[in-house]
Amino acid sequence: HSAKLIAHMHPDSEILSSLKKQFKQFAGKQALPTIYYQTLLWSPDEHYLALLFIVAPPLQPTDPGIDGVLLLGKGGEQRVFLRQEKPEEAHSYSYIRWDVQQGVATVVQYAAFTANSNEFISTSAAALSYHWGAGDVLIADTQTGNASPPVTPLSPVGNPDGDSSFSTWQPGFIFQVTQNGNGTIHIPGVYVWQSFFPVWSPDGSSLADGLVAGVLLEVPGQKAISLQESKDLGVDKLPVLQVRDKALVQVLHTLPFQPDTNGDLNINVSWRPDGRVLATYNAGKVTIYDCATGQKLASLVPTMPPASLNGAGDSGAVLRWSPDGTHLLLSSTSWGPIQLWGPDQLPIS
Repeated sequence: HSAKLIAHMHPDSEILSSLKKQFKQFAGKQALPTIYYQTLLWSPDEHYLALLFIVAPPLQPTDPGIDGVLLLGKGGEQRVFLRQEKPEEAHSYSYIRWDVQQGVATVVQYAAFTANSNEFISTSAAALSYHWGAGDVLIADTQTGNASPPVTPLSPVGNPDGDSSFSTWQPGFIFQVTQNGNGTIHIPGVYVWQSFFPVWSPDGSSLADGLVAGVLLEVPGQKAISLQESKDLGVDKLPVLQVRDKALVQVLHTLPFQPDTNGDLNINVSWRPDGRVLATYNAGKVTIYDCATGQKLASLVPTMPPASLNGAGDSGAVLRWSPDGTHLLLSSTSWGPIQLWGPDQLPIS
């Protein structure tokens, strides 16, 4: 395979230069701020490569930070957009919609949320899907209460990188929660789904950073918990969704018996964009299931498993399908290597 080098990126220098120009507190020779890089993604028209990041002040890390995006154009040109967070934003959860043509950021608040030691994001309404409206406004299709998702199993999850609509069932994590902090332990506990992802508008002119999904999963055959138990576990504010995907049911029934290098009962999950296949990652192994039957289709082991690299474990693992569903990517911020499986290595279903 061959590839064309577009440009060498030096994000630190570009971002620091922009910070010094726009914010007085960075103009001197004081200690450098900490830059946390989050996501790297192409725009749907492939005109831009976007790098999303957050800047923490050097002297007072607890002060409001600075959100930013660095755009790399096909010709190698680079632009940095920045916005100062406001103190009051700490009491609500929001996402940022960037106009990448003008460099203007708009903060869109979900609702007030309750923080707990499990750090689950609890909003007043659960968006199960989104669609782009006029003027590149992102519209949430909300549903509240103890109800099943409005989509049936095998429905496409959509690609947030340019599709006009998409569901919130994007790559994320499922946790088995049996205790909140030092509170009462409840066995077998409950299952919580969390996902956090950016999206591009179909025309590539808007980039939204920080969409979130968080629900309590109700598994067939699982013992129901009381309201007091849900409060003890810190999940009483989460919307409840019944699981009808047979692959996910299979995963949840086996999760308590899964070995985990972190000592936590959690697992990465990623649906293929057509919604027919589910991939999971846990304890150094990728497992692929058929969503209609729950049947295990394949087990894939990275050529360089995380456990062999200084005991870094599975933290920070990312599991994603390509938009056409022909490739599966496993990467991790903690152990470095990227594993990519192609059509000849993935099951056909």
